[in-house]
Amino acid sequence: HSSDSPESMWFASLLIFAALQGLYGSQLLCRNKYSFCNSLAPTIDWGNGFPPQESEMEDICLKAESYYTCLVECSVLSPDPLDTTTETINATLAIVKEVCNKESRLHTEKVKDDSTNLLQIRCSRCLTLDLRFFATDTKHSRFGCSTATTAVHMRNYLRSSECYIDLASTDIGYECGKKAEIMYNGYISYLSESEDVDDADRTRHRYCMERAYKMACVALEILEECGEGAQTTYLELVHRSKYMSPICSRSTVRELRGEFIEFLAEDEKQEKNLLQSFNL
Repeated sequence: HSSDSPESMWFASLLIFAALQGLYGSQLLCRNKYSFCNSLAPTIDWGNGFPPQESEMEDICLKAESYYTCLVECSVLSPDPLDTTTETINATLAIVKEVCNKESRLHTEKVKDDSTNLLQIRCSRCLTLDLRFFATDTKHSRFGCSTATTAVHMRNYLRSSECYIDLASTDIGYECGKKAEIMYNGYISYLSESEDVDDADRTRHRYCMERAYKMACVALEILEECGEGAQTTYLELVHRSKYMSPICSRSTVRELRGEFIEFLAEDEKQEKNLLQSFNL
């Protein structure tokens, strides 16, 4: 297919979804009652032959839908009051279905800009972003965005996908994870000097803050290596999948956006990027 075809748009979207899974470095953790769903999960070969052919991506789509549907059904048939991943699973299943449907508005809604003669994708939110990946939610038109559009050249879109793949082949996840651990330890030491620290719930607190910082670190690497549009797409996927919801309490999110950022003492530009990542 040519790089400007709807099929290429669909293929690029799938690559971004696959790259997100690889960069973020983890899948939803299933409890024992979910374990039989794992056999349905898709696998992606990051070695020779990647990216796969379109038919292989179709197979990944089918398996991904089956896997997340299985998890949803398990959570309904065997509800666990201690399981906090249900919302995340449902949100991720919705994303998979949207990305994998070539007829969805995500892939088909394009308008022509006479001034630039470039393909455009309708923007569903009033944000000045280079790339709008999820252009399907019309409810945001009440904010006055119904006619807003963002010009996206398909070759640039595909180039972002390739950049994701390049990053996925590096140690970015590991390196950002180590940075997150160092930053959290420093933050806790800082808090210990200035106030009493309650150790009762530190495990969840640590997990939330380290995962959030790792996500922000990856996003900053994507911004530097792939550009603002690619970073925006990555954060859209992470935020919309509600990946952090089972991990972070609202109070910890407020702490991330307040005391933790204050502790990091970054410049104004970096602080803005961190706030964008921590908008959980």
